[in-house]
Amino acid sequence: MRSEIEACISERAFTLVYQPIVHLDEGTVAGLEALCRFGDGATTERRFQQAERLGVSPDLDLAIIDHALGELEDLDTPYVSINLSPSTLLDERLADVLVGSGVPAERVVVEVTEHARITDYERAEQQLGVIRASGVRLAVDDAGAGYATFRHILSLRPDIIKMDRSITQDIDTDPARRALATALVIFGGELGATVVAEGVETESEILALRRAGIHRGQGYSLARPQPPPIAALAYEPMPLAELLDLPALPSESLAHAPTDAEAVSAHRLLASVDAISGVLDMLNERLAAIGEARYRGLVGTAQRQAHHVEGALRTMARGLPGDFDAALREGEPAPVVHLPSAEAREDEQAAPNRDRARRRMQAAVEAVRAAQEQLADTVALGRRAGVSWDETAQIVGMTRQGVSKRYGGGRDR
Repeated sequence: MRSEIEACISERAFTLVYQPIVHLDEGTVAGLEALCRFGDGATTERRFQQAERLGVSPDLDLAIIDHALGELEDLDTPYVSINLSPSTLLDERLADVLVGSGVPAERVVVEVTEHARITDYERAEQQLGVIRASGVRLAVDDAGAGYATFRHILSLRPDIIKMDRSITQDIDTDPARRALATALVIFGGELGATVVAEGVETESEILALRRAGIHRGQGYSLARPQPPPIAALAYEPMPLAELLDLPALPSESLAHAPTDAEAVSAHRLLASVDAISGVLDMLNERLAAIGEARYRGLVGTAQRQAHHVEGALRTMARGLPGDFDAALREGEPAPVVHLPSAEAREDEQAAPNRDRARRRMQAAVEAVRAAQEQLADTVALGRRAGVSWDETAQIVGMTRQGVSKRYGGGRDR
């Protein structure tokens, strides 16, 4: 067996195919994942398991990395993601191969699975520190699979979090999966990481992912693994206005057409608002029997605030003009927008809109933070009414330890 694998490494008896990672809002290729295929017909999983047992995983991985970097110049893609075994992550040769390759570092992502056990996190962090300082990015694969502890994510702070297919599957029909996906988006936002959904198989799953705030996907319904050159994508995204059920306008000529960054930022904030609103709805349903006037007032205020922010963000997503700051501060509905004349539209398009968009987004963020504070007050009231930490954790969708730490200062009594 050892001789077979050593021959495979020395003779490069493998090929690489590449599966596109797709920008779900734009219908463009965000990156490619390199997948290895062996010439002797052995399955990829079996071959890598054998290499790990025999202690030659680093040699095999480094050979694959070298092959992928050699093909990268001919691949029209922002980046290529390459899988690593845990032992390779600790191998000092890895930095030499990646940093000394001459390939632009920003076009390389190294990927490690959440399932894999890393024996020395301190050493792994040091090794990755050298690599990431050069511009190479890190992805953690299979996030949320089975009993994954998210230890890699918490310890290594990756640039990309790849959500496991077990969450993606049936996300369009399962509220629990949607809630988990949205929570992962918020979690990723706290770390500054992009979330990629794996195993996307249906159009309905794509729509559910986008509504949950996930903007990158990978799966057979988007594109299959393939050898170079990579074929053009057949996927065409549903327009953002239809996805968010925005009202039709008398004219599609907008006073301010949103940039990609503005529209996506508004979409992400909408996902956060949906998550807050959903949690409040669950709390309200669970604790309605308490009958405390203050509790109902807090929940009602937070719900109205979330709805007002949602209305403003939906308008932002279409790029409509208007000052929503006052409406958000006063808790009133967003003002009615009047479309200007064609001449006025030309003037508006020529004027700088970025500062105004930033102000509106800042107001929305502040409103969302206020809603989160309202939620903390509501949880405190529930605790005083006798709701246990276990019940609170189930309602909020967190672990017992996590919810007691966030809302109880770590007290578990």
